[in-house]
Amino acid sequence: MSTAQSRFARFVALTGAHPSVSRGRFVMAVSLAALFAGNAHAQSAPPATPSNNDTPVVDNTAATRNTGDIIVTARKRSESLVKVPTSITAFGASTIAKFNIQNFSDYAAKVPNLSFNNGGGAASTGGATQTTTIQIRGVSGINTTGFYIDDTPVPSTIDPRVVDLQRIEVLKGPQGTLFGASSMGGNVRLITNQPDFSGNSGSAMLQGGGTSHGGSADYGGNAIVNIVAVPDRIAVRAMAFDQHDAGFLTNTYPSANGNATLSRGNQDQITTYGGAVSATFKFSDKFQLAFKVIGQEKRYQGLPEAYAPLPEFTPVYTLNRTARVDESAYDRFILAAMVAKYEGAGFTITSSTSYFYNNSYENENGTEGTYEFFAANEGVDFNPANGFSASQHEFQKSITEEARITFDPWRGLSEVLGVYYSHDSNIYDFPAQNIAGLAASGLYSSDLVIVGQETAPRDSTAAFGEAYYKFLNAFTLTLGGRLFFLQQSFHEVADGFYFGGPFDGGVIRSRQTGFSPKAALSYSVTRDANLYALYSKGFRPGAPQPPLPDACQAGAAALGIDAAAYKSDTVDNFEIGAKSSLFGGRAYVSAAAFQINWNNIQQTVFLPCDSTITANTGQARIRGGEWEFNGQVFKGFDIRAGLGFESAIITNPGSSPLAAGERVFQVPKLNATFGFNYTREVTGKYQPFISMDYSYVGNRLSGTSSESSPLLEPAYSLVNARVGVAFGRSTLSIYGNNLFDTKANTGDIQQISFNQTIVNSAGQTIAYPRVGVLHPRAVGLQFKHGF
Repeated sequence: MSTAQSRFARFVALTGAHPSVSRGRFVMAVSLAALFAGNAHAQSAPPATPSNNDTPVVDNTAATRNTGDIIVTARKRSESLVKVPTSITAFGASTIAKFNIQNFSDYAAKVPNLSFNNGGGAASTGGATQTTTIQIRGVSGINTTGFYIDDTPVPSTIDPRVVDLQRIEVLKGPQGTLFGASSMGGNVRLITNQPDFSGNSGSAMLQGGGTSHGGSADYGGNAIVNIVAVPDRIAVRAMAFDQHDAGFLTNTYPSANGNATLSRGNQDQITTYGGAVSATFKFSDKFQLAFKVIGQEKRYQGLPEAYAPLPEFTPVYTLNRTARVDESAYDRFILAAMVAKYEGAGFTITSSTSYFYNNSYENENGTEGTYEFFAANEGVDFNPANGFSASQHEFQKSITEEARITFDPWRGLSEVLGVYYSHDSNIYDFPAQNIAGLAASGLYSSDLVIVGQETAPRDSTAAFGEAYYKFLNAFTLTLGGRLFFLQQSFHEVADGFYFGGPFDGGVIRSRQTGFSPKAALSYSVTRDANLYALYSKGFRPGAPQPPLPDACQAGAAALGIDAAAYKSDTVDNFEIGAKSSLFGGRAYVSAAAFQINWNNIQQTVFLPCDSTITANTGQARIRGGEWEFNGQVFKGFDIRAGLGFESAIITNPGSSPLAAGERVFQVPKLNATFGFNYTREVTGKYQPFISMDYSYVGNRLSGTSSESSPLLEPAYSLVNARVGVAFGRSTLSIYGNNLFDTKANTGDIQQISFNQTIVNSAGQTIAYPRVGVLHPRAVGLQFKHGF
């Protein structure tokens, strides 16, 4: 996923490998909403007792009431979700357990105005496994949503397994002030559990089952242990996990002599394993040092992509190929972090230092599209039985440091001030890709189609701060900003048929600076109810890019495009909202309405010379809203419900071939979720329970659409359920995911090589759609035990 579009990526776009590249219109969306519910008796309640559960627990003592606030760290400090003047969806440990959330897709569909796309679009180098993008509030495209593990930004493609988390926070709307670049739509934050000084403990989980159409069994488990090594001074926590999910796709291909059709099932089977170790050292009541190392590897046999024939545009689980090429991928990462914290009189100083390393690889069968390209453009037919293998290898290393100080309220004023630095080293390798017979055809001196490498280091420095001033007992004014500096470079070397021989593009550099402001005014109707109005700005970094061929320079200049680099694009977010806890603190409700204006959008533009370039061009507008309810409506019965609406349209296409009023790619107009968990205590020992959740995702405009032939990815619904019994410290349950076996189309896959083409109903030659697909129905048995 190069930050600057490589020549090879342009080559792929130019030859029709992904028609969406020619439109490159990532745009954003908006939502609408509003509502509010207060608690008439909140004024007389005692102070809230923080809890890490998102389903508050009630103190049944007659004289007191526990509001059980949902605690978040969206503003770099622990505070009640109700008090934060921005829209947040939070999943605490309670919800994660009750709804059996184990990976990203398990919680993504349960967040209003969040969607995801398996396919990175024009700004990525392609592939099925390293191109997942997240859209929040319609701001779509690569690098528009931040993804964090604790304080460390990480790629959204790594999909960390949901094990031993304290909570998941989804922050909606631009978060540029406190979280910086690539948070222009919002943030997804995974907050891990820290070592617990209250005592030794642990847990274990085992599960097994089967997948519809699966070629093997599903199985997995995890173990967590917490040890107090020195009371009140040293605590250690460790966890490990392993999960195997069956493959459900089948590849067919001709036999070596061409007289029979062979097949291989169990494609897209995925094995994920990893673990974490953390330790906290308390040197005094004021100073502590914490260390954490997290690692994960995810391996694919076969790729998670399927053909989606038109006009239905829904996935089929059998892929008929012209040659056998064993597809595979892996993604592994390691994150090491150190956090030092000093709590003084009225202030807290925090230093967070981290190192992140990510190594990913993908190999795909590119036979049909590549040989089709040579036949159509070079007049050479290669033997498809030989097959063509295309691959890419990506490495990322990041070092980050954030130092901040937070001040407790003094005369109504509190602040958070900080500085941030990161160095990213990104390397994108294209291993040698050969076609047997290329040299013999006379087209090139060898069989080498392409081999290359891109390097794209980046240094980011920022100073940020927010101040909160409470006045007239009920109003709070928030003012903040982030001043950022970016320095980047890009270097590409390559060889092979496409480049006509050895190529060295030289080192290209760019620098950018900018400021992201924020302002909010909130009003506490009661201690448990809050109204707010918010303005915030976000940005996505630009980058240098390879020089255009001489024949393309004039066309870029005529369009007013800077060919050397594309700059940051920005969003302005205007939002009003309401939040309140209900039923004596057992439940929480929120609503928000917003408009987002997206300016200078980073888009891929076709030039008159039939090449492409990334440029800042065009605007979009997103309007929408969201509503959520979460809590215990009566003893033992918990509900989660949410609704998101967004209308994301292009208002000014700029230099891209778009029409004003067109929908933004990959943004559903509507998504909704409803779930419940009911636990009943039959005796003092046994507690049977049942949980079920339903999610709906509306249709989305596919990136393979054209103005004359719009193509919608169908809407889909998901139903999950779990039933079981808790006894003592153990839980036994039966789970079912995607119970109705929905074949969900989750986004356009851009191939590493060339897509196979078809002729659509309008007589146009387009890419034969390949799409991401969710796991089919999976049913299994799960056992948990705590000690």
